[in-house]
Amino acid sequence: MKIIFSRKGFDSSSGGFPSLIFPDGTLFSIPIPSKDNEYKYKDLEYKYENESIQSILNDLTNKQINSGKKRECDYTDEKFHCHYDPMPISNQDFQGIAFGQQNNTEGHLRNQNIAEDDIFVFYGWFKNIEKIKNKWVYVEKSKDIHLIWSYLKVGRINHLDNIYEKEKVVKDYPFLSVHPHIEASNKYTKNTIYLSKEFNFFKYSEKRCLTDLKTYKCRSTWRLPIYFNYPDAFTFLKNFRSYDESDVIINYQGFGQEFVLDLEKVKSKNAKNAILKYIKIILK
Repeated sequence: MKIIFSRKGFDSSSGGFPSLIFPDGTLFSIPIPSKDNEYKYKDLEYKYENESIQSILNDLTNKQINSGKKRECDYTDEKFHCHYDPMPISNQDFQGIAFGQQNNTEGHLRNQNIAEDDIFVFYGWFKNIEKIKNKWVYVEKSKDIHLIWSYLKVGRINHLDNIYEKEKVVKDYPFLSVHPHIEASNKYTKNTIYLSKEFNFFKYSEKRCLTDLKTYKCRSTWRLPIYFNYPDAFTFLKNFRSYDESDVIINYQGFGQEFVLDLEKVKSKNAKNAILKYIKIILK
């Protein structure tokens, strides 16, 4: 079994602002900007207490976005497009998440033999927000953190490497026709959509915070229980050090999107069972 820590949503170079932790712990991951997709920020249907996400984002960002450099972005405007992925889908044929990956990153997942029942744990850059004088702002003294906001247990894996595979997937799953990895499939040499067998979207909980909050330095310094101290079982995450014999500190370097933990490479049976128990707890 494999656990894939998958970074999604705004980051410092694609978007430029943290995703949102509302006062009641509700989370919203902001989709990254994209010129390759038809989906627009104005099409996002999310509301918080009857206020549109577009209005909230305009407040928080002062109508700005970073996609290489900061520029004006009115999130209600037709001309601003986004990559809405992972995409929640709810219809008579499917209730769950459709998540796509492409090119070198998808090649990495294929090299790791990602298969049915493996788990994508989606995390991103988050920060608390509040409303002051009728305007949403980031809480000044709140910490920037890496936070788990959703997960997907892999069900069907749909490859889209050529036009024939794309046509078959759209025929089998017509609701995927709006997914960004269908739209732009001709641009990718390797392209896949993973459909969930199980999924969930979370509210804030400290147990889902990857960032080290006890000795906080920055969002990219993680703290996990000591039984995760198996760097050889992870891809790309290599800077590990034990802390107080109970935790491991991981200095995450900021590059890469998918960090695969292969439980078959965790040598201790007790550690493997502890990791599975931990994952089960945080995904409730």
